[in-house]
Amino acid sequence: MRKRLLMVLFASVVVLSCAGSRTASFDDARIKEDVIGALNGDHLKGIEVSVTSGHVILVGLVPSDAARALAATDAERVPGVVSVDNQIDVENH
Repeated sequence: MRKRLLMVLFASVVVLSCAGSRTASFDDARIKEDVIGALNGDHLKGIEVSVTSGHVILVGLVPSDAARALAATDAERVPGVVSVDNQIDVENH
């Protein structure tokens, strides 16, 4: 009986662990989609977005410091974003 209870408990932990990792992936995918939407809404094109556990990395080239700052602000405002690493370069800098 005790062995069976331990097996059920172990199986439950495995199932819940897998479900949690799928949720995190879905959240990151949704965050990425929302960040790209925000960037596109401000006509900021050509910026690559990657997200891991809510941490966003922005990479690309923009025409001005103002555009670089706006991209970071857009990303920071997206629900679920934990941090933003702005690696965007400004043209002619």
